[in-house]
Amino acid sequence: DAARTFIAWFRTMQEPGNTYPLLFHYGKSGSNNQVFDVDLNADSDVNGVPISGEIAASQWGDSVTTLRKANDGQWHFVSITVDPDSPPGASGRPLWSVYLDGQYELAKAMDTNTVLDGLGGVLGWTHGFSSAQRWQGEIDEAAVFGTALTESQIRSLYCAATGETPGSARVMPPSGIVGWWSGDGHAKDIIGPNNGT
Repeated sequence: DAARTFIAWFRTMQEPGNTYPLLFHYGKSGSNNQVFDVDLNADSDVNGVPISGEIAASQWGDSVTTLRKANDGQWHFVSITVDPDSPPGASGRPLWSVYLDGQYELAKAMDTNTVLDGLGGVLGWTHGFSSAQRWQGEIDEAAVFGTALTESQIRSLYCAATGETPGSARVMPPSGIVGWWSGDGHAKDIIGPNNGT
């Protein structure tokens, strides 16, 4: 499956319960390895330790999450990369990496076979899911790149915007961007033809 990066600023205080509220979704829902989801983690525990509120990247069958909670009502910058040219030891599967606020959090090799449906990418919710999975909060400066950005590129994007309101800092993105939704009162793709509704 192709390399990619999803980035966005977001803010929420939503408690996910058991619903996995969606920040971003594309692909064929309900089929293992055929989606690319970014959501608010709703797992109840890992090794007996309660967890909830982290950002999770999933392909509908496996996931990798941030180590820190992100539903604290503060602005956060999330980046998810999928790199099919994963390093040795990743079993030939694409390496999915999650970053929060410009910092690397965790990576995991996961099977990936994203199948696009007729809906394309959807921010904040997707058709066919329950209304409980709607994102309750704000999303700004969402973008998709057709390449796996490096850790230094992600850090540079974060640093270029910190200290400012996320929507006010316009930075020149690295090459390979295929869609950028600024969230400035509209759902237009400001660099391409992928307008939202």
